[in-house]
Amino acid sequence: MTRVGEIRVFPRCQFDLDIGTWTMVPFRLVHRHSEEECPTAFAAWKGFDSPLRGHQATSSCRWGDHRIWWDLEATNEDEVMSYLPRYVADRAEAVRIGEVEIP
Repeated sequence: MTRVGEIRVFPRCQFDLDIGTWTMVPFRLVHRHSEEECPTAFAAWKGFDSPLRGHQATSSCRWGDHRIWWDLEATNEDEVMSYLPRYVADRAEAVRIGEVEIP
């Protein structure tokens, strides 16, 4: 497990009734922009304080699809979205994820 600022990048969690605290759940942030918006999407990070800055993300921009994905853990969707600058967040969704076995 890797720590990025105050978020953990991967493993699972949720509100634990036994101990009465929030634990982390896995999310995938999915951001999409057009080719014309690509420079603006990257420039939006300038001056924005986020634990995601300075770390790797998966992107398809180089191949013309213009999406960026981050896999991370947080207590809820609002927390996950707060890690994105407004311009990026307005074009993103937070999807709760987990592993499944494919039969």
